[in-house]
Order: sequence, then structure tokens, then C-alpha cells
Amino acid sequence: MADSCVIRDVVRIVDVKKLRRAALASFLASWAEAMKLELVGDDPADGGYDTGMKPRLTILSVGGTGIRKCTLFGISDLEGFALSNSPCLIISDLNDAEEMTTAAKAGFRGFITTDTEPDLAMRTLTFVLGGGVSFPREAILRERVRIYVDVKFVGDSPGSLTNLTPRQHEVLDCLCKGRSNKLIGRDLDMQESTVKVHVRQIMRKLGAANRTQVALFAGNRVNGHILDQKTK
Repeated sequence: MADSCVIRDVVRIVDVKKLRRAALASFLASWAEAMKLELVGDDPADGGYDTGMKPRLTILSVGGTGIRKCTLFGISDLEGFALSNSPCLIISDLNDAEEMTTAAKAGFRGFITTDTEPDLAMRTLTFVLGGGVSFPREAILRERVRIYVDVKFVGDSPGSLTNLTPRQHEVLDCLCKGRSNKLIGRDLDMQESTVKVHVRQIMRKLGAANRTQVALFAGNRVNGHILDQKTK
């Protein structure tokens, strides 16, 4: 049962390929040790994962397959996987904007391509682990253009951003920077419960299904959402 699920200091590495799992575990070993985390490899097709253990972070490694073909690596419901393993992040060989936006809309908290600089990849993992959201610029810019004709907007037009209160605009700015509810509350001097109420109202007004979509939908605010590759 959900109530019996225990959160452990574990990073779950999910990949159907044994060698890729081992390579990722080797690459992340020093990072995990510094973060006091245990790395656990898992093949989604073998059903061997302990469902009573909720990891701190789940990494779904898909190689060059692409997440739109997720059934090929043993996952029938991509959105269900992302939500049940939250926070969840993709590592992919494909530097493809459509792949990235598909991941964002499914509820993943980040996307790393395998041509990313190793140091930036480590910082991205730490950022997502801490409650942030990070997607490459290509995905955000693609969505910024597309969203102006997207029927998912609630209201007359993307101008429904003007329906937000001044306080909700402040919360939205923080969301677009990938900040967690706790950090937003600290920055804006609000209770975390109040932040949650504002986030729900923003999602309703923008017709967004999750926090990631909120950041994607706020087209002209997109620059703050992208993890700064120069941040140390």
C-alpha cells in the first residue's frame, strides 16, 4: 500500500541494458557517495524492483530508443511511471526537442542528453534531486513557439496569463526557475501550504496538468526555467 512506501536515500537507475546500467552506476559513483546516496540498478522488464521503497531520484536511461517508444523497454505507461517514481529524470542519446517535451508533459523533472558535459550532468542531477526542473533549451524554445496554437489553454488565448494575480505572477516566476514549494515559500515569505494553493490556481488558469507544463506554457518567461549551464 502507498502508506507503507518507505523513502530511502536511493537513486534508482532504470535501463533494460545491463552494460548501460553498469556504466551509469560507475559514472555516478563519486557523486552518489558525496550525496550519501545508494545507487540501485533496475531492469523495468524483470519486475524485480521493490515497490515498497520510494527512491530519492529515479533515472530512466533510454539510450537511442526514444521515450515515445517506451514499450520497447518495458514501460507501458510513461506518465504513470514518471508520477509513481517522482522525481524522475530521463537520460537519452537523442538530442530531440519532441522527445524532451514529451518527457516534460509526462511529468518527468528533467532531461539530460548523453552529449552533455559530465560536470553539468552532475549539477543537473543535484538540481532535480533538490526539487528543481531542468530541460534543455531546445525543448523549451520549441514549446514556446507551439504553445500559441495549443488548444490546452483555458480562456480566450495565451493572454490568460493576465488572469493571474500579482502574487501568482511571483509564484509563476519561481516555478519557471524550477524552485520547489519550500523554496518558493522561503523566497516570497509564504507558508508552503499557501504556495501549494497558488500553484493549483495557476495550473487551473493555464490549463496545465503539472508544474512542468506551467513553466512550458509561460512562453515569455521561459529563460528563467532553463538550468544555467554556467552555474557552478
